[in-house]
Amino acid sequence: MLASQLGTDCAQALARLRGHAFLQGRPLLDVARGVLAHKLRLDVDDAPAP
Repeated sequence: MLASQLGTDCAQALARLRGHAFLQGRPLLDVARGVLAHKLRLDVDDAPAP
């Protein structure tokens, strides 16, 4: 679901999910549940600059 949302592959989507969880200080599972429940959207526009 997140890979489709971001227009990327699953490895990149998982890295993005992990990074978001780390930066927010939240468990990965909580962030994943938020994405699946449509309570959290990790858009491409929200990505930090390289």
